[in-house]
Amino acid sequence: MVGHVSSHNSDKRKLIMSGSSIFILNGNAELTEMKQAEFENEDRLQQLVANHPELLMGQSINPENPRRWLLVSREIGIQDHEDGVDRWRLDHLFLDQDGVPTLIEVKRVSDPRARREVVAQMLDYAANAVVTWKAQTLRTIFELQFEESDESPDDRVLALVGNEKTVDEFWESVKTNLAAQKIRMIFLADKITKELTTIVNFLNRQMDPAEVLAVEVQHYIDSANSFKTLVPVLIGSTAGSRIPRSSSSSLGDLISKEEYLQIVADQHSENRLATARKIISWAEQKPMRLSMRKGVRDTVVIPVYSYSKRDFYPISVKHHGKLVFQMRYLVKFQPFSDPVILLELEQKLRALAGFDIRGGMSGLPYVDMDKMQSDQQRESLLKVLDWIYVKLGSAFPENQGN
Repeated sequence: MVGHVSSHNSDKRKLIMSGSSIFILNGNAELTEMKQAEFENEDRLQQLVANHPELLMGQSINPENPRRWLLVSREIGIQDHEDGVDRWRLDHLFLDQDGVPTLIEVKRVSDPRARREVVAQMLDYAANAVVTWKAQTLRTIFELQFEESDESPDDRVLALVGNEKTVDEFWESVKTNLAAQKIRMIFLADKITKELTTIVNFLNRQMDPAEVLAVEVQHYIDSANSFKTLVPVLIGSTAGSRIPRSSSSSLGDLISKEEYLQIVADQHSENRLATARKIISWAEQKPMRLSMRKGVRDTVVIPVYSYSKRDFYPISVKHHGKLVFQMRYLVKFQPFSDPVILLELEQKLRALAGFDIRGGMSGLPYVDMDKMQSDQQRESLLKVLDWIYVKLGSAFPENQGN
């Protein structure tokens, strides 16, 4: 459960949950009660989702590779046959970084349609969208938003995908997902009923490759209407509500270390295999866990650092030879939000064999493992990984060594 507090003051506050109330405890040990309330209107809730897609709980949808969002359009049209006129209007269409179309329908609890009726409506939308939508049309709709803006639509796409894809490759992935009917449907409301929860969980267990989820955005205000808090809760992505599916993650199925190393070995690069082995061995000696997955495009191993009840994924080791430094995530956190520390890391990385800073230090710089030709070069890499690990731990000293 995630809380978001907006206020007019900058002092530190803690949230205490209690039934239908939240109590904010400030630095002076003063308590402010906030009671659960409905949104003023549905448009207000829709606008919040458009402006703050983090409410869609991308971290919870895929903790190992959090979903990031690109808003294509609000109130986007859907036809009931190819070349027909728009019959329906979807509240929001987002794309995630893998080009998976994500259909959002927003309802308030006071709207009686926020129950079974909205399910039939969403299924109508989804069934027709995958048949009638074209990736090029969606791209045009998205780009029209920037006609009177100084911002480039391509820059917005690149900010989403980093150097993992070109802009054209991203839109090609949208085309591929539509053809495979790989989409995500999210029901979003200020209250998800028990009835809707049951339906969502059932559909999410049965549908493949489509995914069905719900997000409840609880809304709290204080008596003076000075503070507002949003608490989004994801429904439909828990272990109890779904069975494993090959398409449940963009990274694919979990595999063993032996399977991963065999896939790397099949690429016939001794340098790549030796480097991958070194990184895995290094991670196994640390208090971290390894996530290994085989997907359609990438087979990857991700060492997961856990500090202060938060998981970090500083690197991903891909079977095709790229060791990617996930700086676009790390720069959001201490100590790597510090320009001095970031510059120090850049200097260390530039000294490594095969390093490429394409996309900048706030993007996804990487090392080409095929160019690591000696154990000495690989040991230099491990020293940099050690340095990153220690720096992360220094930001959360209470968890160092856990």
